[in-house]
Amino acid sequence: MDLDSLFSSQRWNILEIIAKKPSSPLEISEELNTSVAYVSQQLKLLEFAGIVIKEKTGFFEKGKPRNLYKISEDLIYISFLSEGESAKKSIHADEFRKIIIRIWLIEDLQISRSIEKIFWTLEAGLKDIDGIYLDVSEGKSTLLILSDSKKVKQSAESLSKKIEIPVKVKVDSKENFDFEKLSDFYFIYGTPLREQIGEKGGKEEK
Repeated sequence: MDLDSLFSSQRWNILEIIAKKPSSPLEISEELNTSVAYVSQQLKLLEFAGIVIKEKTGFFEKGKPRNLYKISEDLIYISFLSEGESAKKSIHADEFRKIIIRIWLIEDLQISRSIEKIFWTLEAGLKDIDGIYLDVSEGKSTLLILSDSKKVKQSAESLSKKIEIPVKVKVDSKENFDFEKLSDFYFIYGTPLREQIGEKGGKEEK
């Protein structure tokens, strides 16, 4: 079975649930409002294709799930169509590729291109960056970079002055930043915001 058929709408809905957290067939069926038998059948197909794997939880009490399913590996499936050429390919999604894909998925092309330029400038010092988020909570786009590195701050601020970009660049410390200020954001790199808020003891992202 090829990936096109594996990623049909219902199976994709199942994968979206599992991507958020490992889930049992019962949990998935309740969220999708369908039968456990149907979900189990789809999971078997996805497991056979190597897209998901099954883990035993060790719980055997009544009402506790015995098996949880999770994504087997980070995967990018690309469909490319242009005049005179076309391609479909699945590739392993390492951290670098995931960052680039998240940037490309930003709908505003000007903002996407600007953030990609900024990323290439900062890429060598990525180990010194705790997180990158696109914040649009105040009606204007701000690229929030969390880092304690002076070099990262200087590079980001220098670039924003050199080129005309439609986003404001802000570098802040992870320890000092109030994550609950971000009511509308897009995650690019680091730790998803809901986990950042959880670490700080605040309420989780909806």
